[in-house]
Amino acid sequence: MHTTWIESPIQGRHGGPIRAGQWSFVVIGTHPVQVGQTVDLELFVNEQPYGTLPAYWLENKSGNSYWHVPVPPIGINSRIRYMAITRGENQQVLSQTHMLQAIVRPNPPRNMEFSQVVQHVPEGLVGNRQATARVDSRSATQDIYFPSVALHSSVRPSEGDSPQSRTHFRTIVAGFAETGQIDWLGEPVWESRQRYEPGTAVLRTVLSHREGQLRLLVSDMAVMTDPWPEYESESLTPGLFLKRYQVINDADHDRTLIFAIYVHAETNGGIGEPVLSWLDSDEALVASNAGHGHSNRKLARDATVSFVVALDGNGETSCEPVGPMETMLTRNIFVPARGSAQVDLLIAGSFSNHQADTTIFGSTLRPALKWFRAGNMEKVEQATIRAWQQLLAGQSRVTAPNSTFAETLERSGIAALLHCDANFGSIASGFDRGLNAYCRPREAIFTAECLGRFGFPGISRKVFEWLESIRDQNPYYRFWFQKYSMDGKPEWETPSIDQTALIPWALDRHVRRTGETALFGTLWPAVQQAADVMMGRTRHPGLQWEPELSLMRSSGMWDLRFGCHLFGNAALVAGLRASAGIAEFLGQDDRSAAEWRSRADEILNRGILGTFRGDGPGLTDPEKGHLRPARRLNRRVGHWIRAEQTEFEEPNHADPGSLGLCVPLGLLPSDDERLYQSFLALVADLNDPKNSANAYRTLRHDIQVLTRLWMARYCLRLAHDKGSIEKLRQAHSLLDEVIEQLGPLGLGILTGAGQSTEKKPMMIPGVWSLHLQVIELFTELGGLHYDALANRLSMRPCVPDSLPAFGMRSSFPFGDFRYQIQQESRQRYCLMMEWESTTTVTLQADVVTPATSHAGKWQTLGDRDGYSHTPQLYWDAARHALKWTETLPAGRHRVTREWQGSIT
Repeated sequence: MHTTWIESPIQGRHGGPIRAGQWSFVVIGTHPVQVGQTVDLELFVNEQPYGTLPAYWLENKSGNSYWHVPVPPIGINSRIRYMAITRGENQQVLSQTHMLQAIVRPNPPRNMEFSQVVQHVPEGLVGNRQATARVDSRSATQDIYFPSVALHSSVRPSEGDSPQSRTHFRTIVAGFAETGQIDWLGEPVWESRQRYEPGTAVLRTVLSHREGQLRLLVSDMAVMTDPWPEYESESLTPGLFLKRYQVINDADHDRTLIFAIYVHAETNGGIGEPVLSWLDSDEALVASNAGHGHSNRKLARDATVSFVVALDGNGETSCEPVGPMETMLTRNIFVPARGSAQVDLLIAGSFSNHQADTTIFGSTLRPALKWFRAGNMEKVEQATIRAWQQLLAGQSRVTAPNSTFAETLERSGIAALLHCDANFGSIASGFDRGLNAYCRPREAIFTAECLGRFGFPGISRKVFEWLESIRDQNPYYRFWFQKYSMDGKPEWETPSIDQTALIPWALDRHVRRTGETALFGTLWPAVQQAADVMMGRTRHPGLQWEPELSLMRSSGMWDLRFGCHLFGNAALVAGLRASAGIAEFLGQDDRSAAEWRSRADEILNRGILGTFRGDGPGLTDPEKGHLRPARRLNRRVGHWIRAEQTEFEEPNHADPGSLGLCVPLGLLPSDDERLYQSFLALVADLNDPKNSANAYRTLRHDIQVLTRLWMARYCLRLAHDKGSIEKLRQAHSLLDEVIEQLGPLGLGILTGAGQSTEKKPMMIPGVWSLHLQVIELFTELGGLHYDALANRLSMRPCVPDSLPAFGMRSSFPFGDFRYQIQQESRQRYCLMMEWESTTTVTLQADVVTPATSHAGKWQTLGDRDGYSHTPQLYWDAARHALKWTETLPAGRHRVTREWQGSIT
């Protein structure tokens, strides 16, 4: 008797369930082994005949024959019925099986790892200064930082040293299907373009399906409203992210689509006991990690982190597991002809400082879920947009018609704000990988200095408060460490002297700018401790004073090798001088202040500006005249151990840090010959495609970006000090080189731009490497500075000759001030100044117009509000500068002045 049976029911890849769009297989067995027999699979899909699929012989074993039937891809959610039939040589039926059934399950995405797909690098950032998400060009959420804008001490990434490192999610991506497989947004069948809503961190992505009349508008945002949205008087978690999908049907017929969300969770790095579970009662996906202890505090996760991922309440949602921490959420949506449908997705995070906190979902995530499904998300989106606009209302703005200046400045300003934690006051260094999502004091201090000038003094104040809060975490060494978690726990204890030395320097500038002199007294213990460290009163073997060189030894600005570094010692000079000034302001011990100033002068005049001659002090190269980057470097990266055979004197090339002696530290004038020769050496270095002369530091592309922008700032300072139109144009050229390499959103850098037409790898620089340099450059170009202690406003722009009009607007403690200089004709200029002040202010103007060879008498036009004063104008012919001083009265005023000038 002949028998046929199904040895292995229909299965997909690796023996898993059958998936849409993927081949599957059936294994059939027959008995006895018989020559000439054939085996087929009769298939029905959704009760419709699909045809007969031939089986291929596999093997004979123990008197049985086994057959393999490949099954072509079948559409999603299709119901399959199949049976096997065996026929003899004359095609008569020998035997057959009974009918089996199966359902085609949704297909997961392929090739979703952004490191393997160049165009999917997550350039986009959305956040609310309490949590941050990375979003790629297809609106896939690649990771989320929570409960702070970067890494908390109880939250650690997986693979922290690689670009693929994740903190909580490997990806969250949407997809659509109609009759076939799910087309995930990260796959090539979609074309996308992306932009930010102007003046906000709300990201818009437009996707079009290449094979169908289907478009998608996605809005990504972190909920940011004031006051914070509440549900039934319960405060919501700050980690609320919305993804809003508007599905547009361009066809002339109605369509029923399957909307899908793929989630690959890696909560708290995926180490320990992460759990991914579906709650039927709430129709929500919960990804959590209860944490675990460890003898090494830095490897412990002493917290519970949970996320809820849920669709809105406008339909039934199904959950389809894919792997241990992977799943898909699906829903049917109806889209009318020439119409649209809306689907909203919530990703909400919750954090507890206790392991295995079982109350975390009910106390924080369930209220957020109820608020999401009961609220109007359109109103929430609009409230988030208004909150961003209100936050940015006081920031400085550069006005330059027909240029990308304003747009570039706005985007860098918002990006910098997304690095600033609103709760702790710390600053994330960057989001390109887990190792950089921490706070380095150096970057935090530069952010405080930059954003304080840019119109956010509150952020600067919180940075100093954070620096004070982490003081004395190690009373033995007492210096500020290289890197901390956002909540202030040491992460990398390497000593780098500039991390400490820059604190008094930035504090002095902040107080002079804001007039908050009480901060001097509040932070005096921190200043005193920083001064002790700068004087070498620490017992760390990697942070030592070298008396024979008059330099301090520590790790360098690039965190690579220990030695006597130029920028670190320049920061020492600025920090010691600022500490002495603060001590004198507070009436502290004059002997300490005198000692600090004496050490600063010794470092600058002997250790840095001295001529290099072997064993003696000096960083000035005797042959090329530029400043050398370091002395006595340890050959081994990261080692501070002193041994003569491991040390070597640095080759005679320049380093970007040399420009820091002028910008921003102000230790040397811009026309100092040593600085200018350093600048020329940097130009030659960047023009060397192989960087063959650069043995000290590897010029990674992000450092090249920083170098170009730093050089542009130096050129701008030199152009203003010398009235040089060539240096002004060179500054603009260096800026343009960076702008041309910016990614579509202005947050990343295309590393091979200009070399070919192919897509380029994307690199995401840190906040200091790109965004702070852009903000500083435009702020210096606008030239508005305020000294609150002297009640003096300085207006020192260097007017570009390529723009018909140029101006700036800023907010200061006394009020607002803005100006615009417009070239009315070839020989006629017009200056408009408008201010609103609570007190009188002294204005010192030094307006450099390099394209003008002469300026004649000027007159005041169109005065209003009773102010008609015309100050005496002085023309500095050597610098092509118009200079005057006047007192601006309190109140709201606007004046217009006009003068004649000859164009060079």
